[in-house]
Amino acid sequence: MSVLSFTPPIEKITQAPTRRYLSIFVKVQEYLFGDTEEASKGARPRCRWRWLLLLMVVLWSCHHCLAQGFSYHPLPTQQQLPATNVNAVMQDSEGYMWYGTAGGGICMDDGYKVLAYNSETTGKGVMENDEVTCMAEDHHGKIWFGTRGGTYYINKKDRTVHRVENNKYTASRKVNCIGVTTDGCVWVGIEQDVLKFSQEGQFLKALSIGTNKRQEVKEMAVDSKGILWMTILRGGLVTINPQTDQMTTQPWDFPSAASYMVEDTLRHCYWVGTWGGGIVRYPDMTVEPATVITTEKQHFGSEVYNLWIDPQRPVMWTATMDDIYAYTMQAPHPTSPVSSASPMLLPYDISQALPKGKKLINKLFADKKGNIWVPGYSPHTFILTPTHSGDHIRRDEVQAMTDQMGYKVMVNRIACEGDYDWIYQNRTRLSLYHPATGQLSFMATDAYPTPLSTQKALERYKNKAGVWTCDGKKLIHVWHEGMKILWEEEAKLPNYISALSDEGNGKLLIGTEKQAFLYNYNTKKLKQLTDSVGIIQQIGYDKKGKLTYTIDPQAPKRLTDTHGHIWTLTELTLTEHNPKTGASRTLHASDPNINMDYLTDITLSDDSICLGGIGAYCMIGSCHELDEVRPDDPIMVSYYDSLQSISVSTMNHLHAANIQFAYRIHPKDSWTELPTGENTIDISHLQHGTYTLQVKATDEFGVWHTPQSVYTFSIPYPWHLRWYAWSIYAAILGALLVLLWKYRQLKRHPGSTKSPLPSSTPDPYNKEHPFFVKVTEFVEKNIDNSNYNVDDLCRDLGMSRMNMYRKFQSLSTITPSEFIRIYRLNKAATLLQTSDKSINEISYAVGFTSSQYFAKCFKEVFQQTPRQYRERKDIPAPHGAGIIR
Repeated sequence: MSVLSFTPPIEKITQAPTRRYLSIFVKVQEYLFGDTEEASKGARPRCRWRWLLLLMVVLWSCHHCLAQGFSYHPLPTQQQLPATNVNAVMQDSEGYMWYGTAGGGICMDDGYKVLAYNSETTGKGVMENDEVTCMAEDHHGKIWFGTRGGTYYINKKDRTVHRVENNKYTASRKVNCIGVTTDGCVWVGIEQDVLKFSQEGQFLKALSIGTNKRQEVKEMAVDSKGILWMTILRGGLVTINPQTDQMTTQPWDFPSAASYMVEDTLRHCYWVGTWGGGIVRYPDMTVEPATVITTEKQHFGSEVYNLWIDPQRPVMWTATMDDIYAYTMQAPHPTSPVSSASPMLLPYDISQALPKGKKLINKLFADKKGNIWVPGYSPHTFILTPTHSGDHIRRDEVQAMTDQMGYKVMVNRIACEGDYDWIYQNRTRLSLYHPATGQLSFMATDAYPTPLSTQKALERYKNKAGVWTCDGKKLIHVWHEGMKILWEEEAKLPNYISALSDEGNGKLLIGTEKQAFLYNYNTKKLKQLTDSVGIIQQIGYDKKGKLTYTIDPQAPKRLTDTHGHIWTLTELTLTEHNPKTGASRTLHASDPNINMDYLTDITLSDDSICLGGIGAYCMIGSCHELDEVRPDDPIMVSYYDSLQSISVSTMNHLHAANIQFAYRIHPKDSWTELPTGENTIDISHLQHGTYTLQVKATDEFGVWHTPQSVYTFSIPYPWHLRWYAWSIYAAILGALLVLLWKYRQLKRHPGSTKSPLPSSTPDPYNKEHPFFVKVTEFVEKNIDNSNYNVDDLCRDLGMSRMNMYRKFQSLSTITPSEFIRIYRLNKAATLLQTSDKSINEISYAVGFTSSQYFAKCFKEVFQQTPRQYRERKDIPAPHGAGIIR
């Protein structure tokens, strides 16, 4: 929704094409001043008093052409940007929006998701600087962009960033501008150099504007003849003929430097924005007085960043050092150059559509739909969109209510009567409000009947002045003379009145707490229609003339306006629906141009809807766009993950939150609808194969458009189902079966399997070494001493503990404690094979104090229990890694 709307204060007139009014200008101009060719031959011009008539025609035509206002929208995807500030905006040929940020690189936006290209993401290892200064799209769809440290381009097909290499000219230099000529070549302005590249990024030529380092190539533009124009910082204009690569310095006799230029093919001239001198026509160098803004408050208003001529309406948009300005443009003669005799640009006030105060903004950009994108620092990037005059919302806070009662207006019921509005407010009596003067008056407190305060029924009296209301069971007719309120009792009903509906022709439907009545106020007769089971809240006739009513106090209120649009009210939303086209729009209580705590009542006021609520009431015109049949927006695939999802977009960036998509994979399938505002289609459940995705989408008004076949994609066999995966599975299964068979054999015949200790494993030390001969001697002497440990061995050898560990480390792969322990176990293994001693006796004989601990240690080394080892008669003497004989 728009945050702020603005429409020029003119009558609503159907907009006609701009060229229609240009032809009117031409005919009037010829009538007033004669044919241009005659004037050129010296014919006497007609009376000067006719200038006044021309001015009236100009203003009339401009008003008609500008029957549209503009509304303000903040950038919807602002929070997704890697950097807050935006230097440049561009829309490519596919509809993607591109943002050149101040520190976050360049970003691509499909309306839902922002993809950033910078030195931390896709451009890692390629981009040296993330401050983007300018952008352009070449004829192959590649996005070229300049930074403060080089020139790059993006290949959208594989989403890769490429550096444009030419170290002599481009290395780490700030790029000011990029232009693409009709031959497809890309021109880059870097300081005093103008570089020419092919579409493939190959360097072709370098031209120089001179050696003055205070002057740089600032901006580029290509005119209708294919000539490349450049504005020079602190200078004038330079052109390049792309066919000959000839550079020409154009005449520039003006005190202010040229900053931006645009060609005007209708008026056969160029418009040049200057740095401090406003806008001039070129080549006759005529200054437009309206653009020379020198007030103290708008000191920088004449320092122009860029210009844009609106093709839909005769308006020139201008971005300056401090704000945005718009100027209406006089219609030209179809064959003659613009005359310098009179101003061509007149101020056009758009201040109500803009954020208040001065602004730090950059160059304007207009998208394909005529929306104006304003990149900036303060405020953040925003968009100005055209709106029809009927879409304007007039909001009134009824300040007089606050002044008299002490609290804001809280509309319970409202009825409009010409220039006056009747308001029933909570905690107050019926009041009469005159918006033009701000006057407010209440029904008298001491009058008879008593002040109307219990029931809040209110309905416009269709055949006479005033409104219908009630006082308990009494039907009251109220009218006014000026701001004085008068009333009279019309009829008395058997029950309390709760709802009223004047159907015209003397028929007034009355709802009470028990029955529904028809009152004929021409004949003063009352007729009961039906009984109800509760208090009637709304009452009326449907299209077929059948009585309808509701007793639900929470039921939405509905009415039909003069255009056939159906309006539905809830506490927080107001929806306008056109049943003929199926289009609808929704206004929210929180919208800044409505700004109410919640909504209470709607009523028809001539060609508008009067919306009441807590905090204000609004007059809302019908939305004419609901009557238009708009062409289908092409649906683009913006992201594709072959195993997970597909993202689609209609590139309707401003209204992406209101767009709904539906899809199907097979033509015979039913459509699957995504929630409004979502654009990701899940394909993770699909089996392998080739599919064609059909998608249909709504526009921002909820109208479904023609389905489109947008993408054909293939889901490959997953790797775990391919032949090599099945081979691996078979090998693993075979290995498991072999291991299972061996395990079962071992369980059934534990003595039949040889020791797993390898017989070829080398010993961990040299048994012949004098040191180990001595060590073995002392351990053998103390084999049955369970207390014999490393310290005892050190004492016997006459060595310190540290020296002995170092000796073992240099001559062996085991520690002293491991040597003693394994020697005891090897001794036990020998005794198990050569003696008849019991296992307990052997454990004590080799220095173990517990037979259980001995059995545990023995199994760790030999992988068998002592009993199993003794039963095996075919094993050799114990040996192997870590085994000491």
